[in-house]
Amino acid sequence: QRDVWDDPEGPDKSMLDGNDLGADGQLEWLQSGLLTSTAKWKVIFTSVITNTTTKQNDAWGAYPTEWNALKNFILANNILNVVFISGDLHLNAIDNGVQSGFPEMCVAAANQTRNTSCATDRNGTWSEGYYDETCAGFGLVSILQNPDRLVLEAADEFGIVHLAYTVSDQMTSR
Repeated sequence: QRDVWDDPEGPDKSMLDGNDLGADGQLEWLQSGLLTSTAKWKVIFTSVITNTTTKQNDAWGAYPTEWNALKNFILANNILNVVFISGDLHLNAIDNGVQSGFPEMCVAAANQTRNTSCATDRNGTWSEGYYDETCAGFGLVSILQNPDRLVLEAADEFGIVHLAYTVSDQMTSR
């Protein structure tokens, strides 16, 4: 439902709404859900990565106006504990939020056959690293208490965890 990635950049170009920007669109739905959510953790699944150091044409990097508007909305409304789970780069990777503004885990293709160096674009920069020895794998998300935290783990197709990052509850760090 997104606009074509090479459309001219601007406020009318959308990853979420295509040509249907407005109150009935997915961006409005996402913002409303984030604003009214009482969940401690806001885990957003997106089919493409938010990390802009890779895949500029088929990811959020091709929609900087909308991405920055979404980021600014989250920050301006003090919406805490937002984490993104993404895909379509065909490798496991985890970032602590330095690259896109929020912690992100990119998951490899769970049903992919074993192959080498499967990334569909340059690997990019990920604070916790990336793993692309095979393009098959999956991600694990665990929510733990005392103290509250969310753990991201990227595993290969055999379940061996290669990357892990713990996201601390932002409410307890203030």
